[in-house]
Amino acid sequence: MTEPVTPSLPDSDTANPAQWQRLYPHSWLFMALQYLKSVIFPLLLLAFAHDNDNGLPWHFVPLIVLLATTAIAIGQYFTYRYRLMADGIEIRSGLLQRNLRQIPYARIHNVTVQQNLLHRLLGVAEARLESASGTEAEARMRVLRLEQALALEHLVRTRHGELPYPAASAKTTAAHALPPPLFAMSAGEIIRHGFVHHQGVVLAAAAVSFVLQLIPDHWLEDGIRSISPALLGQLFAHSPPTGVYALLFVIGSLFTIMTFMLLSVLFSLLRYHGFTLREQGRRLTLETGLFSRMRSSLPKRRIQSWQLREGPLHRLFDRRSLSVATAAGHTQGETQTALMNHLIPLAPPATCDALLRHWLPDCPWPPEHWQPLARHASWRIALPNSLLLLALLPLLYLAEPLLVLLLPAGLLLVVWLARKSAAASGWQLAAGHLLIRQGWWQRQWTLIEVDKLHSLTLKTSPLDRFFGMSTLMLDSIGTPPLRPLQIRYLPMQDARDLRDALARSMAQSRLTG
Repeated sequence: MTEPVTPSLPDSDTANPAQWQRLYPHSWLFMALQYLKSVIFPLLLLAFAHDNDNGLPWHFVPLIVLLATTAIAIGQYFTYRYRLMADGIEIRSGLLQRNLRQIPYARIHNVTVQQNLLHRLLGVAEARLESASGTEAEARMRVLRLEQALALEHLVRTRHGELPYPAASAKTTAAHALPPPLFAMSAGEIIRHGFVHHQGVVLAAAAVSFVLQLIPDHWLEDGIRSISPALLGQLFAHSPPTGVYALLFVIGSLFTIMTFMLLSVLFSLLRYHGFTLREQGRRLTLETGLFSRMRSSLPKRRIQSWQLREGPLHRLFDRRSLSVATAAGHTQGETQTALMNHLIPLAPPATCDALLRHWLPDCPWPPEHWQPLARHASWRIALPNSLLLLALLPLLYLAEPLLVLLLPAGLLLVVWLARKSAAASGWQLAAGHLLIRQGWWQRQWTLIEVDKLHSLTLKTSPLDRFFGMSTLMLDSIGTPPLRPLQIRYLPMQDARDLRDALARSMAQSRLTG
């Protein structure tokens, strides 16, 4: 590290940034709460537990854990220091084992500023220093005053040359941090997002699981035994017709579906309230959240590929979602993956297309023509599922012989879906961009800058050779390991020609990102 530097921080901060500084005085409270979140469920169970046969007071364990976590948090507060140097940040921590960490500004990829409800009430924020690689944040500062967190974000961006240097005051920092919105989600769009993504199912399952963990087993069994005879007796005493049971089933199903949908809308409102996407120079900044506000940003050069997605519910509301894969984005942790990768959670197709043309002005989007897959690609797609149905034939016969009659209809459905999927898939190489279209029921369009690719693999299985086709695998820095980029079922010669064309373009360009 070189000599200390004194960047312009908010006027309210009288401390010299070049000297060692503490976190917010009550930051130990947020640290203790963070530790308790990981053990809250076992502590709740112990809090309601009875003493065992040895007379050990298990219900005192939560109190002991609470005191221990508070002591650890207070100790971390008093041993945590940071200071701003000319070319990086130094962080000192630890009591018995002391650590001194130096983080160059050039390595800091992003400063994420996050506020939950308690943060907002106290005017503080958590700052995370994230790099372009690594499995977690370089540093997490719990917590700073909001002005300090914003000033730290501004300082890092000035060191990257993305903003004028220096910042004069907190007002100047705020002015730089809030350019006009490029995209914002209205309340109606957020409600549609809840219906389209139906995340209420996950919330309901988590809630039911949590309740079942707290309720003793004998309570549930005794309740079912006491309620079931009375309820069934009332139903069978009046001997209602079969239509009544069907009506009750339909009403119960509709009530369950509506409950899930309302939970999904609630989840979307909590997460995407005030969702705004801003562009300032070479960086995209996103802010979202109702009670817990999160603000993060992403350099556009770190975007490796763009994905448009459209499912059946998207088409019902005439909407699409736009996400991106970033350099090392799948290892950035929950902040980068969950927030920045979902760049446009939901928007009309025309809006998504306009934003793509804005960010990729040289890309001919949408293309007028798509290159098709191999001639027999539909049969190649249908074959595995058809063989699976035939393998299940003995089991269907043993379960119910009449089910075998459904096999021809199942095979026809598989072939029809495969033909639709093959017809809806294709690719196009134009103006230094590779465009890929996949799927029919769940549709996806992928846009990749050829300069961002760094390896190509031609893959041909024995079954592919039988049908005369190959799969071209594409690898970039931000390719998720579980969802690789690929163009499947290309004619062998087309796959070789496309690989050679991409290889020539990659050889003539400099790897970016």
